[in-house]
Amino acid sequence: MKQSQNFPGGLYSSNWYSGLSPSGEIFFVVRYIGEFVRYDGKVVTEADTLTDYALEPLVCPYKTIWFDVYKLDFDQKSWIEVECLNDTALFLGVNQTLAVSSVEYRELKGNSIYFTDDYWDRMDEDYCYGGHDMGIFSLEDGTIEPLLDCNQQRFEPSPFWINLS
Repeated sequence: MKQSQNFPGGLYSSNWYSGLSPSGEIFFVVRYIGEFVRYDGKVVTEADTLTDYALEPLVCPYKTIWFDVYKLDFDQKSWIEVECLNDTALFLGVNQTLAVSSVEYRELKGNSIYFTDDYWDRMDEDYCYGGHDMGIFSLEDGTIEPLLDCNQQRFEPSPFWINLS
């Protein structure tokens, strides 16, 4: 599924990842993170989060919204956008990017990106920040299945993926 949305800098930030698959493919992934995300998933400005009747903002702090995936075409010497990873599951985090076969590891979802919370610039701003933005992104339909919800206990520090190699 292709996202046809702009991600303006005032509302979003991005993290970049690169990794090598077991078959030798080189991936480049851009992760888009909404700075302030309402309960309904809409990304808003910080001013939009304040209300007259609530002392706390009515948002989950930063939240991953989308991923763009590219693969290096060695012949063309250019990055080609990837819309399907087939049986591959990508693991993204600050320590390493892994590409793993969901055929070999049947408990994984193919055509998906597993991600941890690595937005270090905002991680320690408030009690709810940090260690909450983890999930599984489906390239098929663009949905994100959270591994934690914003109101659950945060991890300190955010967990790292286990190296399977």
